[in-house]
Amino acid sequence: MSDSTDNGTSKETGTGKLTRSKRFITGKRFRMTGLMVAPFGWVFLFTVLPMVIILLMSFWKVELFRVVHDWNLQNYLRTIQTLSFRRLLLRTFWNALIVGFMAVLLGYPLAYYITRIAKGNKIVFFILTLVPLWVSYLLRVYSWRVILGRNGLINSFLIWIGILKEPATIFLFNNFSVTLVLTYIALPFAFIPIYTSLEKIPQNLEEASKDLGAGNAKTFRKVIFPLSLPGVVTGGAYALIIGFGDYITPNLVGGTNGYRLANAIEKWFGAANNWPFGSAQAVLLMIVILIILSMVLLAGGVKAIIEE
Repeated sequence: MSDSTDNGTSKETGTGKLTRSKRFITGKRFRMTGLMVAPFGWVFLFTVLPMVIILLMSFWKVELFRVVHDWNLQNYLRTIQTLSFRRLLLRTFWNALIVGFMAVLLGYPLAYYITRIAKGNKIVFFILTLVPLWVSYLLRVYSWRVILGRNGLINSFLIWIGILKEPATIFLFNNFSVTLVLTYIALPFAFIPIYTSLEKIPQNLEEASKDLGAGNAKTFRKVIFPLSLPGVVTGGAYALIIGFGDYITPNLVGGTNGYRLANAIEKWFGAANNWPFGSAQAVLLMIVILIILSMVLLAGGVKAIIEE
């Protein structure tokens, strides 16, 4: 009698353990699903969904200051056929290329110095390079507006040393000022991938190159630079995209002479109140950026990525 009771108790205990185990697994899966859904839901809600809305709106039109859900391609045809749009797109792309090139040209020596020369103070220099990212974007742009203005630091210095007799207006509200400030804004974003790629290069490769008779210049040309190309391409692409899509900097330091495609899109969404037409231009700009990113992914596939 006691044996049967014990067997029943053990069966019930085993069943309870199995039930608790199933509940634990189910709860764990539920928590894992929640952890996965939260970030993907955030990205979908604030990134994918607005893009989908912009894409849908680009096929609509405006009648009597109201958006009409009349599906058509007129916004795209009108945009592509407009000569001013093509010129503005080419001008924006060319200036963005200059910004990307200058950001890499300035960021590479800085990253090389921190990773190869300033070894003891590496972390200090790295943090100092990223300090501008801690300051408000608008504050940084306005600071350059003060520096480049008629009563700014540059004009005051040139007048003080006698080069100028009165303040010059060539430093502000033109393509030069826009390119300069955008390069400054994009520099940390170009620096970080370059720094990472240089930091990943094993020291023994450089030592082996020097042991084989190569000097510092040849080691850099044959070993260091080829292995850091993925970071160079990625950093240049980041800077180029920043230069391509920014409209605040051209507004503040460029004026009418620094007009960019992003400013035109902002105008259609703002004063012109033609959201479908602005959406079509935004979609075309997005396509250009996606093409650039695709080219970066292809260029980043070179056999220079090191697996430690």
